[in-house]
Amino acid sequence: GKVLVQFIVRKDGTITDAKILKGAAKVLNDEALRVVRSMPAWNPGKLNGEPVDSKFVLPVVFKYNKESNNKNLRRKLRFSKPVIVKDDPQ
Repeated sequence: GKVLVQFIVRKDGTITDAKILKGAAKVLNDEALRVVRSMPAWNPGKLNGEPVDSKFVLPVVFKYNKESNNKNLRRKLRFSKPVIVKDDPQ
């Protein structure tokens, strides 16, 4: 499944306000939020050389390993390039 997670990269690079824009199953939504919230700090966006808050949309794609059994379904995360949303995050 594919989950779109929106979040804000603050001036100091921290990730805040993560939320699901387009979800899949609840377990996938929860995992996508967990992964985004646990990411290390990013390099903040800059405007005229100064750090600014930036809003991002990150597609998180889950791929299931068909060889695993149903009780212990292993999943792999693959990150695509983020989609930059050009509007004021506040």
